Amino acid sequence: MNPDNQLELIITLALLVIEIGTIAFCSYRLRQPVNPAKPRIFPYNGAIMFLVLGVILTAAHTYSVYTGHRLEARNKMNRGGMGGAPQQPMR
Repeated sequence: MNPDNQLELIITLALLVIEIGTIAFCSYRLRQPVNPAKPRIFPYNGAIMFLVLGVILTAAHTYSVYTGHRLEARNKMNRGGMGGAPQQPMR
């Protein structure tokens, strides 16, 4: 692993830790009893949903940086357009 990848791996892991910590904080805030006098303004459930998506993407990026292999889709949509048919060049 070259030094550029090491720095990228450290930054990616730091982002992963921040995302997991933010999920833990949002989960903690959701478990607090509801106070009718102070309604919750921030949607913690929605934040957790987007943060979990971020964790999945960051984990995939961490894997690709660590191993040096790109993750590629296995569906046919990624291989030349709709249904896997090769696209014709534009005229």
